[in-house]
Amino acid sequence: MPPDVAKVLVYVLRLRADQLELLVHEHRDALDAGIQVPAGTIDPGESPADAAARELFEESGLRLAADSPPPRLIRVYRWHNEQTGRWNLRHVFVVHRDEPRDRWTHTITGGGEDRNIVFCYRWIPLADADRVLCGDQGGSVRHIPRDETMS
Repeated sequence: MPPDVAKVLVYVLRLRADQLELLVHEHRDALDAGIQVPAGTIDPGESPADAAARELFEESGLRLAADSPPPRLIRVYRWHNEQTGRWNLRHVFVVHRDEPRDRWTHTITGGGEDRNIVFCYRWIPLADADRVLCGDQGGSVRHIPRDETMS
């Protein structure tokens, strides 16, 4: 059996009008791919936290400030990807951003197979994540520590 594929998911949260919102995207040219959060594969020798920061930048254009806290790991779990037939070992992180944009598009950078795909970003209420996100990407919302949801 092949080893699990190491992955990261990044929950980017912001507070607007006393409501926590989650950053999500859709593929501009493949809406059937569903609503997702920034995510990707951990490169060999890369730490999960570094992969989370890298994937966030490559997929959304958002950089973590040098003086900001690193992404906070909230959960690690196995998930079976029906499309590939492989098991993923998912590392789920939370970061907070005071992002002023409500919507934007971003063309993926990096050297992976998804390079040049265009993602359309927007914010949804955090409470809707489990219902809205595809591929069990919202299943870890309940693992966000209470102190993170009160920011």
